[in-house]
Amino acid sequence: MAYDDTRVVVGIDFGTTYSGFAYANRANPEIITNDTWPEHIGVLKTNTVLQYDEDFLQIDAWGSPALAKRQRKKDRTSNPPKPIELFKLHLGDIPEEKKPILPPSLSYKKAISDYLREMGLINELHTDRLQFTTEPEAAAIYCMRTLSEHFDNPVGTSFLIVDCGGGTVDLTRRKVVKKGKHIDVDEEVSHSFTVARPEQKSMDMDIYVSRDKSAKYCDEPGVELLGNFSVHMPDTHLGLNRSVLYTLRFGEMEIRATAKNKQNDEEYHTTFKLEFD
Repeated sequence: MAYDDTRVVVGIDFGTTYSGFAYANRANPEIITNDTWPEHIGVLKTNTVLQYDEDFLQIDAWGSPALAKRQRKKDRTSNPPKPIELFKLHLGDIPEEKKPILPPSLSYKKAISDYLREMGLINELHTDRLQFTTEPEAAAIYCMRTLSEHFDNPVGTSFLIVDCGGGTVDLTRRKVVKKGKHIDVDEEVSHSFTVARPEQKSMDMDIYVSRDKSAKYCDEPGVELLGNFSVHMPDTHLGLNRSVLYTLRFGEMEIRATAKNKQNDEEYHTTFKLEFD
């Protein structure tokens, strides 16, 4: 399915304290926000809370009902588990070495599709019609289109995306670069990036490749994830005053990536092999 053939777009905001979702049809681009939740109607979001059973095997309630659930008198001698809140912060604090690693041949988008199919939420017939993008990517695409509406040539323009959530604030700075710039073999391209959050403990870079010179976005058909690069970012006491110099060297059959932590001079090196059919 071509990128321009997208008909329905669904946005899911899985927030630290509140969660919600909305959708829109390209034929009628009015944004419809869900306002019907278990035991609640008329609110646009519900609490990001889970209530497990005593064995932590099954979820008894989720959203605001998990907070409203009260212990019955006959059960007061027991010690039921408390509702689980703010678990996104705990997930984000998991050390890099303890996070599950996807095999190189499996992208996160394919993993999500496989999970939804196993849960019976989608079927095999239309799996290829389902496309994913992350919240930062979607926000960047929207900003780029807005810039194009107000500037004849937005190349070189930098913009800041501010995501103010219920428990966290994420800042992302992006720059519009010129497409189609010729890169000679073994030529290096470097750029410095700063952390987006004061508590950020790693900086990740995804590298995508495509044979289609007209490709615009990383979630288009034919655009594939070549690999990713993660840099450990300690010294959280420095807050946002931490940066990394990324350098890519484009060879004939590989891309060599180097990252240098400007605060402690630690360097990271990796090589991405280019495979051509």
